[in-house]
Amino acid sequence: MTVEGYVEQIITKLREANLLLNEVCENDSFAGEIQEDIAEIQDTLRHRYFGEEK
Repeated sequence: MTVEGYVEQIITKLREANLLLNEVCENDSFAGEIQEDIAEIQDTLRHRYFGEEK
């Protein structure tokens, strides 16, 4: 598998984690901060490996 293939898998897993955190947000606002961090990591990965901007 290529590096890009691994990065795509990582982005998918991060998206899944963010969706799960939606459930946690109902009870803990800190989860929203974690979601923002995850979104930033996803954006950084997309930019670094695929040249995509927000």
